[in-house]
Amino acid sequence: MKLLLAKLGFVHRRLWQRDGTYRIAVLLGPPPLLGAAVAALVWGGVHSLAPPSSTQSSQAPWAVPSGPHLPASTDPPRPIAPGMALPDSGVPAGLVTGWRGTIQPVRIDEAMDFNVLSTRLAPLVLDDPSLDLGRVIAASPATGRFVGVGMATLVVRTAGIYGLTLRLERADSDRATCLQRLSLAKERVVSNVDVNLSGPATRRYEPVSFDLQPGLYPIAVAFGCWDSQQEKGAGTLSVMIRHPGEEDLRPARADEILRSEVTKP
Repeated sequence: MKLLLAKLGFVHRRLWQRDGTYRIAVLLGPPPLLGAAVAALVWGGVHSLAPPSSTQSSQAPWAVPSGPHLPASTDPPRPIAPGMALPDSGVPAGLVTGWRGTIQPVRIDEAMDFNVLSTRLAPLVLDDPSLDLGRVIAASPATGRFVGVGMATLVVRTAGIYGLTLRLERADSDRATCLQRLSLAKERVVSNVDVNLSGPATRRYEPVSFDLQPGLYPIAVAFGCWDSQQEKGAGTLSVMIRHPGEEDLRPARADEILRSEVTKP
């Protein structure tokens, strides 16, 4: 058993260091899995962005819609070290505002778990801190269930306690099921599916508190809405941040969510 666990640990460390898809799968998907079956999946390179089980989701405090004031979680702030240091200029070279990622399919299993598959169907580049559902739909195939998976860098310039969450704003009157997920570094922040969301609506979730230092942090989101096998709806997903010393959450600024710049041919 010890040898098996040692092998799993070795595989996890190597994939974490070398495979960006694996890192996103761990962050936006389920907690680490144990057993030989999972070892086979890892060795085979199958990475799933699956949510926690329905029991876990019902108990997860960050997946419960909160009131308009969105009080901070009573849990102590989670300390996270930056992935990279903040440059002296304060503006990382080669980074611009927005997200860079892919369109990926969603599979719903018999247990009604929503699994974001690792298949990359099309590139997705967004030049705004907020994610526009229309851009996700435009880049997706004509039929099916899909989400946009975006990756970026969160720039933290001041040390202190931050609050982080998501806000979904739908402007469409038609019914739709919407998936929203958010991760920061190695921590999952939001994992939620609104089934049969009807009419214009706003969904906000209790923020999770983090103790952050100045630096650059990897951040990832997943977002999509559909009805049956058809992507649909108009809406926006925003990363909401409470900065040190502030009481209110605000949408992430253009200089806080940065992606790698795409070089045009």
